[in-house]
Amino acid sequence: MDYFRAKINHFVIEQPGAKKTTVRSFISRPTKILEKKSGRLFGLIEIENTDPKISELIDVITEELKTKYYSLPDENKEISESDLENNFEAVLQKINLTIASFLESKGITIDLERINIALGVIAQRQLIFSQVGKINIYLLQNLKKSEYRIIDILEATKTPIATPNPLKIFSQVIAGRVNPRDIVFISTPNVLDYFSLEKIKNVISGKPGIDGLMELKELLEKINSRQNFGVLISEVEKTATAVQPSQDGLKELNYRQAATEDSMKELIKTERETEKLLTPSFLPEAKKYAKAFGNAIQNYLGKVRDNRHRLTNRVASLPRLKIPAGLSQNFNWQKLQKLQSLTRPIQAKTKTTFEQIKKQPAWQKVSPFIKKIFGRALSRFNQLPRSSKKLLIVSILLGLLFILSVVWFQVKNSNERDLATFNQIVTEAESKKNESEASLIYRDENKARELLIAARESLNQLKPKNDDQKSQISLITQGIEDQLQKLRHLVSIDEPTQIINFQNLDSQAKIANLIISAKGTVYTQNTRNKTVYKANLTSRVISGIFSDNSNPGNFLAGTTISDSELLFLNDTKETFSFSPGNDSLKEIPIATAASAEITDLAFYNNRLFLLDKKNGQIYRYTKTNSGFGSSDNYLEDNQVDLKGSVSLTIDGSLYVLKNNGEIIKLQKGKKVDFALPTIDPALTAPTKIKTTEGSNYLYILEPANKRLVVINKDGRFVNQYVSPKFDDLKDFIAVESEKKIYILNGSAVYGIPAEHL
Repeated sequence: MDYFRAKINHFVIEQPGAKKTTVRSFISRPTKILEKKSGRLFGLIEIENTDPKISELIDVITEELKTKYYSLPDENKEISESDLENNFEAVLQKINLTIASFLESKGITIDLERINIALGVIAQRQLIFSQVGKINIYLLQNLKKSEYRIIDILEATKTPIATPNPLKIFSQVIAGRVNPRDIVFISTPNVLDYFSLEKIKNVISGKPGIDGLMELKELLEKINSRQNFGVLISEVEKTATAVQPSQDGLKELNYRQAATEDSMKELIKTERETEKLLTPSFLPEAKKYAKAFGNAIQNYLGKVRDNRHRLTNRVASLPRLKIPAGLSQNFNWQKLQKLQSLTRPIQAKTKTTFEQIKKQPAWQKVSPFIKKIFGRALSRFNQLPRSSKKLLIVSILLGLLFILSVVWFQVKNSNERDLATFNQIVTEAESKKNESEASLIYRDENKARELLIAARESLNQLKPKNDDQKSQISLITQGIEDQLQKLRHLVSIDEPTQIINFQNLDSQAKIANLIISAKGTVYTQNTRNKTVYKANLTSRVISGIFSDNSNPGNFLAGTTISDSELLFLNDTKETFSFSPGNDSLKEIPIATAASAEITDLAFYNNRLFLLDKKNGQIYRYTKTNSGFGSSDNYLEDNQVDLKGSVSLTIDGSLYVLKNNGEIIKLQKGKKVDFALPTIDPALTAPTKIKTTEGSNYLYILEPANKRLVVINKDGRFVNQYVSPKFDDLKDFIAVESEKKIYILNGSAVYGIPAEHL
């Protein structure tokens, strides 16, 4: 049975005359059973103190760790990864008490800011450790062959450098996974004062195992520095449990039989080499007979053409038949008609025969020709001497063998190329999958998601040729899908709570694709009769508001100006101000270009913003007492493409959503960097984007995948809310103060808890 074993190497350099620091490193050497169950312990400790009892303190720490850790496991019980982490953490808590007791009993005072410690364990592929101070801990992640990526584990896991507490030296535990060929590098802080990480990576990864570490040691020893150094590196390697061969299965070796088998192998090899040598030598002979066969066909076709020309010329040279002038009068036409009636069956049969010939398959038409050619060839073959016949037959057979071998080699090479391509793609996909696992260790979900999607896409391009390849692809794809499922952050809601159904007011209501709110009441429009609908989210009372305006059109978008004013935009670019206080609706003239195609609007800081997807521009209006003044173009960068934009939202920065899922962030009319996280599945034709000034999140509505996606404004994917009920998504309102989201689907409003808050 295979398992993963930690391979750990370390060294400490104590320079003569160095300032007083005590540097110690250690690794445990448990029994094979304990190592397989609980792993190998390691540690690197640096304490800057002149007290001679510091060495004794370090001995206490290391012995306590080894004794307590290996005494916890139950020999008859399997240990899970979570058990290992809990066991290690429990041992550290005991070590904390031991250290405090030792310092108190020995009367030692140490500066907690001047200790750097890393204690850990590697079990199978699981890495668990705790660090104190500024100890260096890096992962050299193997990407492919000799290519490595440097990962600062503490930075990648967002773990701050632990500040030692006199009563609790070890206060945090970090856990992750290490892949084969990855290297965990731990050193005292001063090592990086003399060598860059890139240099260290090249040294320890350039040579196998201990050799690279010894080269680094030699380089440190050559430094003219009065400092002590400590370095520890660790890898994991797959180890197979040895199986002792059964004595019953041993047989006496038959040396004569072995010699005979070797002779047969040599004979077969010689035969193959001879075949390779002889086969090409008969190629000219085969070409000669093929050429003769082609010439015979050409001669036959030439004779056919000559005979046709001669027959045509003879017919043309015959004298034309002239009928005397009086013959037609004396001619007996009745006899001629009788003669025609006698020959008509012959004509019909001839016509039928020609039609049957035309309907014959091609091979039946050419078969007489082929028989004639091969008949002549057979005649000539029979005229050859006996020796020539044998030589010709052998030549033809060898020619056929040569052709077959060429075809076979082509097929073989093609299959080998296909297999090599298949193996390469599968290996790369497996590598990306493993790399994603390493990224997950250090909480880089976005990178892990990118790698998994890339691996899945490369596997989808493969066309397996047998069941083994299908099984191989299926196994890796399933593993990728399992990991992606964990990274999708799906919040599935089978039965969301229905708060409002506008069809209770009008069974034939056609609700617009918008919903806005003010003071706990939501507003939309019934486009069938142009009525504004409002509903109280608490009491769930619905009512319709009939406007004096005879035809406000169909509302396309809306925004909240304040609790006392809402603004709607209709399909003819007309804007209407709505007052929730008295339920009045009045038109507010806003000048827009005739060619403009406005898709959304937003209000922020006393200014109204209109999104024109056709001209790729955002128009900005300042609010006045009577309405809105003249517009100016907000977008100053002509390189920004806003065509295809569907929605915008503002929190000080302006975010524009395009129908391809792209999000453009603008500040002061210019585009700024915004890292949209990788979302799986990718956004398909999203329709709305919303946020508020105090929110940390962007909300994106996507009807195609029946979901509401939530991302962090720093570019981190947070959640996606999905439900089978979301079959006609139109708009939503996120009320973060209540930790609720109200979603307009068809004519109903659903309420769901905002679990990301």
